[in-house]
This record gives sequence, structure tokens and C-alpha cells, in this order.
Amino acid sequence: MSWGGGQERGLRSGTVNTPLVVAFGEAMAIAARDWKADQARVTAFRDRLRDRLVADVAGVAVNGHATGRLASNLSLSIDGVEPLALMRLLRETVAFSASSACSTESFVTSHVLLAMWGDSPRSRQAFRLSPGRLTTQADIDLAATALIDGIGTLRSL
Repeated sequence: MSWGGGQERGLRSGTVNTPLVVAFGEAMAIAARDWKADQARVTAFRDRLRDRLVADVAGVAVNGHATGRLASNLSLSIDGVEPLALMRLLRETVAFSASSACSTESFVTSHVLLAMWGDSPRSRQAFRLSPGRLTTQADIDLAATALIDGIGTLRSL
């Protein structure tokens, strides 16, 4: 179904959203200017979160290459911890994912993790944390504390 006046043979009907185009251009200019500093900062935050969880929680496994990974990707599996239960417990404090973005209606184990670890607890217990360019050190510390406490709560049940 097409919206608008029918120009462009109905493929792109409607008026171009000029403010959105300008904002996107500005966002790209900021990204081009700041990407190296942003990547270094996000990598440090990711590593701080990883190091804290590995040090304070038994049974943490980092999924993927130790250094050859996206700055904003920390995939973990934790022995005996069901990711969806942890997500429900921490839903007011920490946002993270236990499945692909296109699987909101059901939990589907990542095909990448299945290729790496097979149909194993490590694959099924994986979840992903994604710090970003607006993340602060305080955010990382809050997330680490909440995750550590939440894992302790789940393990005590």
C-alpha cells in the first residue's frame, strides 16, 4: 500500500522529511569525526564490564574472540543462569539481549553460537550486552553490580 500523492510510481510516495535528512547528515559527520575516540571508550567500558563479571561471578565464559570483536559487543554465557530469567529480574535496571533482534516473540539460540558450541548449555545460556557511545562509566558500574547481584539471586533460588 502506498501513502502520499503517488509520485515515483508509488514506490516512495510522500514528501521527503528534510529535518530527518539533515539530522542524519549531522549524525554521520559526528560519527566520522568521533569514531576512533568513541570506539576506544566503548571498548574500555566493554572490557571493564567483562573483567568485573569474570572476577566476581563463577562460571562466566566469554563468547567470541578475546580482542577481535566489535567494541559494543560482549557475549557471555554463565553456568546455571537462564538469560531470560535474568532479563526479567533486571528489566528495570539493565537492558540486554538473549536472542536476535528479530526474535522478539520467541527465544531462538543464535546460529553463530550453535556453530561455535553446538546445542549446548553454553549456547543456550548466552546473552549479549552492548555498551554504546552514550554509555558512561557509572552505567557500566551499575550494570555490573546489578548483574552480579541478579546472578546471585537466581543461583540462590
